[in-house]
Amino acid sequence: MLKLNYDANHLKKYENWLYEEVFALSGMKRVDFLKLVRGGELKIYNKGDHVTTQGTKSFWVQVLIEGSAAAKVDGKKVYVVTPGNFISELGIHSGIRNREQTSSASIVADDICVSIRWSRGALIDIMERNVDLGSCVQGAMTADLIKKMNRSAKEIIGSNKAENEDWYGNMDYRQILKGILRNEQISNRERSMLKRYRKMHFIDDRTHESIVNECGWSIGEFDFGKKYMNKLTKTAPKGAPAESDDIDMREIVQEVINNANRRSSREDNNSDFDESLSAGILDH
Repeated sequence: MLKLNYDANHLKKYENWLYEEVFALSGMKRVDFLKLVRGGELKIYNKGDHVTTQGTKSFWVQVLIEGSAAAKVDGKKVYVVTPGNFISELGIHSGIRNREQTSSASIVADDICVSIRWSRGALIDIMERNVDLGSCVQGAMTADLIKKMNRSAKEIIGSNKAENEDWYGNMDYRQILKGILRNEQISNRERSMLKRYRKMHFIDDRTHESIVNECGWSIGEFDFGKKYMNKLTKTAPKGAPAESDDIDMREIVQEVINNANRRSSREDNNSDFDESLSAGILDH
C-alpha cells in the first residue's frame, strides 16, 4: 500500500498531465488513477493514420495526449479532436457497455498523435471491478462530451449550425442502438440505459423512432423488447401485441400478473391474496 501511494504521487509527466487535465475533476483518487493508467498503453499515430474508421468495430477506448485529429462522418469533417478528448467512448459514459460497438466516425490524425488506450473489454472489466473508479471514468467522459458538444457548435465547418448542432449525440446513439438491437431482443436494463442516454443528448421521440426503424425494428417491437414481426408476411405471431404508436403497458403488466397468479395458485390456494396484490399493482 505504501509503494502504491508513493507511485501514485510520483507519476510520469504525461500521466500527471492526464490526471490533472481529464480525471482529477471527476473526483478520482490518485491511487485509482494509477490502476487505470497501468491498464492502458501508449499508441503513436502518424499523420493521415486512422485512429478509428467509421462503421468498423471499435476495440479501443483512447484519450488523446498529443497532436490533433479530424473527426469525419461520411467523409465530411465535423469536429476537431484535441489533447484531453476521449475517442471511441461510445456510450460507456452512460452505462452502455457493449464490447461489440462500432465506430460512429472516422478519426484521422492531422499530425503525429500520441494517445493512451485501453482495450474496450479490459476497460469495462476495470470499471466493473472498482465501482468508484468506474463512476469517476464515466464522470470524466461525460465532462469531455459536454466540452465536445459546446465546441462543436462553434467549430462546425462549412455547414448550417441549426442542422448540425445535435449531430454528436444522434451519431453515437445510432451506433449504440444498432449494436444492442443486433441480437433481436432488448432487456429492460438496456432500455433504461438508452432512455438515460436520450435524456442526456436531448434525443426526441421522432428521432428515436426513426433510428429504431433504420435498425429494422418497429417502435412497437422496441417497446415490447423483442422482434416479433414475420419478415415475409409482415404479420405478428399469435400472442404478440398489436402494432400501434404506443404499446398498452397495462395489458403487459396484467399478462405478467396473470401468469404469476396461475403459477401461485398451483402451489398455494390463497387466491384472495393474489387478487388483491394484482389490483394493488395495477392501481399503482
